[in-house]
Amino acid sequence: MTHEVRFQPEFRARLLDFEFATLEREQHSVFALSPALALVYFNPAYCGFAASNHGEAVLTKFPVGASLLDAVSGELRPFYEQRLATVRATHTAWHHDYECSSPDTFRAFRQSVYPLANGLGFVLINSLKVEAPMQTRGLEAHAPLDERYLQQTGLFTQCSNCRRTRRNDGSEQWDWVPRYVSERPGNTSHSICLPCRDYYWR
Repeated sequence: MTHEVRFQPEFRARLLDFEFATLEREQHSVFALSPALALVYFNPAYCGFAASNHGEAVLTKFPVGASLLDAVSGELRPFYEQRLATVRATHTAWHHDYECSSPDTFRAFRQSVYPLANGLGFVLINSLKVEAPMQTRGLEAHAPLDERYLQQTGLFTQCSNCRRTRRNDGSEQWDWVPRYVSERPGNTSHSICLPCRDYYWR
């Protein structure tokens, strides 16, 4: 990703609270939003994380200029709208934990949202808190059985946070299916499982 597509030129002028060079050197993933919640900046670490985790398609679908809210699944959209509105109104940083694991590695992150001066937008820093082999989490790995997970809608339902897949028997049973994480079916929809909703998205 080149500098021309990683940030909008006017973004640098909004950084009254941050040094642009500091964000560029930051080892954690950083992105920034305009007051209207448009994506206006990705640091090199953000692009590197996406590239090493098969996330290039996300950067293509939601490049600089796209709305953050278009990239957030239905249930999480009002959550982020409300929290960002509070950050803007109180001019106080907000911190939020979430998961983003790979098929083999459990990862927990802390997202810190900082309001820019004079309501000029937001800087979001995603810091790695925990990284451990997935096998240490005690999750049973399930086989990718379409007859167990394909819903009547013709879609697979995956938790946006923990990436487990919901069974199609009407229960609230969500299983860790590594294949659906590494090779996510094209007909996958996203939701939030009840444990993640209660723990992370209150």
